[in-house]
Amino acid sequence: MTHHIEDSYDGKEKKEVLEVMGRLRKANEEMFRSLGLEPRVTQQSQVVKARTTHLWTVLRDSKSRSMKRYGILPPETATEVDRHIDNLLGILKQLP
Repeated sequence: MTHHIEDSYDGKEKKEVLEVMGRLRKANEEMFRSLGLEPRVTQQSQVVKARTTHLWTVLRDSKSRSMKRYGILPPETATEVDRHIDNLLGILKQLP
């Protein structure tokens, strides 16, 4: 599954959005400093494992036998879909 985000802001609007986001970040940092809050620490490996688990589930659910709710795929299409999904799962397995 891929995503493509299309521009919907003109240059001025984009600049305004980025400025507001910057102010939000600064205000959040100030709130944490003011209240003596510590940020929640997450290890990179935790993030990767969580995303990998989610992606694994999505991919397994995308195999042809799981897609029957959308209708029966012709055998040659099912084989092609499964080949691509298996390839993606194989690549995913390579993550440390």
